[in-house]
Amino acid sequence: MKTDKDFEHIAIVTDLDGTFFGPGAQVPDANLRAIADFCARGGHFTYGTGRMHKNIARALPESGKLCTLPAVVCNGSYLMDFSTGKRMYPVSMPTADVLAVAAYARELAPDVGIRVVTPDGFMSDGIGVDIAREIARNPLDFPHVLPICEWAAHNPAEQWFKLVLRGDFELLTSIRPHLIARFGDRFDFAASGSRFLELTVKGCTKGSGIQTLKRLYQDRTGRELTVVACGDQENDLAMLGAADLAFCPENAIDEVKALCNATLCHHAKGIMPEVVAYLEQYYI
Repeated sequence: MKTDKDFEHIAIVTDLDGTFFGPGAQVPDANLRAIADFCARGGHFTYGTGRMHKNIARALPESGKLCTLPAVVCNGSYLMDFSTGKRMYPVSMPTADVLAVAAYARELAPDVGIRVVTPDGFMSDGIGVDIAREIARNPLDFPHVLPICEWAAHNPAEQWFKLVLRGDFELLTSIRPHLIARFGDRFDFAASGSRFLELTVKGCTKGSGIQTLKRLYQDRTGRELTVVACGDQENDLAMLGAADLAFCPENAIDEVKALCNATLCHHAKGIMPEVVAYLEQYYI
């Protein structure tokens, strides 16, 4: 029998692009309806995403009401409380390491796109077709477009949350082993799509963000949080592995499907009704 508290102390933590978002970064109405019902019955909802909080807020202005817990953003580099606008538990990459890996990537591939997330937004040297398109589409995301050698002077707080390389799949695949050979002891590497290779400080992943979220919830409530994670790409693997239950859409990569409790419908349809139905049938 359904009650007001069917899903108390259960949280759905979902990736955005390719999972919660449908095509064109639009949220299927089915997802919004399912999450509204889930939260009305005591559940919690938030994101576990590679995006920085500024472009999440632009894509989903209702995040302050939609997320009942802080979101895991920038692949676990910090939590974001959209209800208060506060960044929590930031994990920064050392400045010297950021500059070194950016310079080496540029040496390996002169046309590769490079951007790094700072408190102000993206910092980039503006090189590369993918980066040029991003700047043209969302110029406010790029307050600093300048040579790599000048980056440090424009980030005096020395907060570098995630470094992203942009280019075609073959290019990123070819330079990845060289970067890992030189910097694998200092960075975690994960693809978030065929044209994205993302770096965070070693040990900082969406999975570590989930662990932080669970500790925060227990400190606040005295109760353990059951996490139901949803994702589709390599950068979701750590989050799915850290969760109590893991789901993915039909469009997920094979490595993700192998890790999940169930593969659901295509993200364009909206997977959240199936997530909630699974919890109703097997978990409450």
